[in-house]
Amino acid sequence: LKSENRELAERGKEFEKEYVDVVKEKDDIIGGLEQKLSHIDTKYAKKLTKMGTKKEDTQKKLNIEEKEREMFGLKLEQVMVNNKKLMLQKKFLEKQLEKDLREMHLEMNKIQIEIQQDQLMNSNAALQ
Repeated sequence: LKSENRELAERGKEFEKEYVDVVKEKDDIIGGLEQKLSHIDTKYAKKLTKMGTKKEDTQKKLNIEEKEREMFGLKLEQVMVNNKKLMLQKKFLEKQLEKDLREMHLEMNKIQIEIQQDQLMNSNAALQ
């Protein structure tokens, strides 16, 4: 019985040693996996940060392009309004020019008639 107890005690110690070794081995494996997981976590956190930054930069560029398109649209609208104003001014000036030319033509006709009348009077005066 004593020898069986001793034998059981020795087996218990061996089992305990093996158990401690297995637990230690598993703890080492878990520690290594935790390190790998931490490394992966850090790596992907950096990638996500870079992607977030790129996304923000892209959004900023898109916002700038949108504002530029809006500004171009406003400038184009202003050019069209200015063009319409210029066309109206041109039309007004053309009508004014036509009116002035008619008045000048009438004035020239009056002057020619006066000159002819003066010449006729001078001719008549010279004949008398």
